[in-house]
Amino acid sequence: MITIIQSINRYGTEYVPNLGIANIIGALNTASIKSDLIEGQTQFIKELIYNSNSNFFDVLVRYFSNKKRKKEFDFLIHLNEGGKFLSNKKDFNKRLKEMYTSSCHPKDLTYMFKGNYDAFINLLLNIYLDEIFKREETLDFFNKFYLNRISNKTDQVGISYNIPKDERFIIYLSKIIKDKYDVPILVGGSHTAFMGDKSLFNLLKKSRTDFIIKYQAERPLRELLFWLESNKSQPRKIENLVFLSRNKLIKNHIGKCPNINEDSEPDFSKFQMEDFFGLHKKLPLLFSYGCAWGKCSFCCHSSIYRSSYSVMEKNRFVDRVQRLREEYGVRFFTLNDEFVPLKHIKNISLELINRNITDLNFLYCSRLSKDYKNEDDLKIIYSAGFRNIYWGLESGSQKILDLMNKGTDVKVNSEVLKTTHKNGLRNTCFVIFNFPGETKSDLMKTIKFLEDNNKYIDLLLPGGFSLYPNSRIAAQPDKFGIIISKSKRKDEGDLLKFKYGKDQCDKKTYSDILMKESMGLIRPFNNTFGFLNELQFGHSGTRMRLLEMSRYELSEEKYLDYNHIKDLCPLIYFKSDPKDASIIRFSNVKFNFSFNQRSSLKKRHISSEKREILELCDGFGSVKDIIQKADIKNAKEKVMNLIRESQDNNSLLLIKKLV
Repeated sequence: MITIIQSINRYGTEYVPNLGIANIIGALNTASIKSDLIEGQTQFIKELIYNSNSNFFDVLVRYFSNKKRKKEFDFLIHLNEGGKFLSNKKDFNKRLKEMYTSSCHPKDLTYMFKGNYDAFINLLLNIYLDEIFKREETLDFFNKFYLNRISNKTDQVGISYNIPKDERFIIYLSKIIKDKYDVPILVGGSHTAFMGDKSLFNLLKKSRTDFIIKYQAERPLRELLFWLESNKSQPRKIENLVFLSRNKLIKNHIGKCPNINEDSEPDFSKFQMEDFFGLHKKLPLLFSYGCAWGKCSFCCHSSIYRSSYSVMEKNRFVDRVQRLREEYGVRFFTLNDEFVPLKHIKNISLELINRNITDLNFLYCSRLSKDYKNEDDLKIIYSAGFRNIYWGLESGSQKILDLMNKGTDVKVNSEVLKTTHKNGLRNTCFVIFNFPGETKSDLMKTIKFLEDNNKYIDLLLPGGFSLYPNSRIAAQPDKFGIIISKSKRKDEGDLLKFKYGKDQCDKKTYSDILMKESMGLIRPFNNTFGFLNELQFGHSGTRMRLLEMSRYELSEEKYLDYNHIKDLCPLIYFKSDPKDASIIRFSNVKFNFSFNQRSSLKKRHISSEKREILELCDGFGSVKDIIQKADIKNAKEKVMNLIRESQDNNSLLLIKKLV
């Protein structure tokens, strides 16, 4: 039996089980190999909060006792209604349990409006993990959590490696497991695709890891486990395998990326579904290996699939959806694909409709292409449940889009957003600021694009440019006017450090321009940007449909008082005159909101009726779902009246069709 240990997600909150691990478990099932799973973030957080022997409180108190961390402590107070949060362990445990319960097991949607508890818990988790690895005496709880969960019947242990921060986790965990159980330890995961010889050697040398499997591990892992049972000499014929022999790095042949139709059925049965954050339980899916476009100059994801591309046969995909729906009672699915073309989404939708499966909700990534202007196709995919789309918008400047090699057109991008919005689809747009070659003129074009199209964009996810090692830009820095630093990197998969050319604005000048020209609506913080102006942002990946309908009402409130604005965080719609545009300032320090005290606008309270309407929406269900399941009286009439007041004729027509 192999015990699989999922590394703790340090980058964000876990809303869905890990698809890669579910695929591994499914592949092992086909070979009749028994497996066990120790989940990462979800189970560790739960144990930290509910175990009476947890040292969570003690580690955090020691951390925040440092006067240099006063700002962080003030932020902690800001999110938790006073400074009593770390005053004593009993109150700390009680408050943390309330946060956890409202996030993982919410009775209603109120948890969405209570200060991002899930993100806050993850913030504390990151502080805790950083601190315990610095002090050996604080690792006792961590040790017991993992060692007590590994069965004495375990023959091997596999540890996932998905981000560079996992390295310290793997090094330490492999040592304590090896000392107690003396079993082979294997490492695999998405980050292995970006590891060069130096990183591979260092991990094998520093840790007690015996083998690393690069890229897709389903078949190599099965072969490796059979080889371990045979006690033969070196496993030189197993593809994608890396190990040390006499202190020398041995890398077996890297095989081709398998066709996705050859994969095994994912098995989520070993995940504790009830412990994932969010009101609705969701499952991840994958329709394709690779990217249908695969040409963006800044992207490195295609290297995971060795630049190959394959799509799942339509009926096989729908069979999988149907099985998971029936087996786990799940109606919400997230497609992890880089991008799925509309033609495939349409074919899947027609098959779902043909099987009378129309109670699902899908979120997927796609490309702003002109075929999305076909409203008949949009009605089909909407009917099948494909209602949430993530777009790689990236820029409002055609010159920058061409440098990025996006293959998209600014005019078409605008038309697609407008058409999809009109047909009830929720648009989430990624935007990259400060891309190499971007001038003030390009920046202004992006700002204008966002302003012109903001009513069609449900969520904006802006960020600063990062240079990935396997990207086309990294291979041709001169073409993009950048100079890559020669400083040594700890890991070949780490981001590259670079300098812009002389024609590019320095960071401060760029930030000043961004602030001034956007009237303070776009605010740079380190390498992250916050955007306000009737656009929603936050940890939720979709627009809340009823919040859109409430936009006019909320904007008329102008300025809610501190407690109410915090209750609504992160779902804030704000409309103001340019001179008042900085009333709310977004900081990327874990969803911190602060206020411009110079504002002269009066404070007003949101009515209970509006609050009830806000709480009706979960961001995934259709308007019909929301109204049918509403607990408040006359929900339909309230929503209709709200839309009439906002004079939103498109939404009014949509509601009439749905209800």
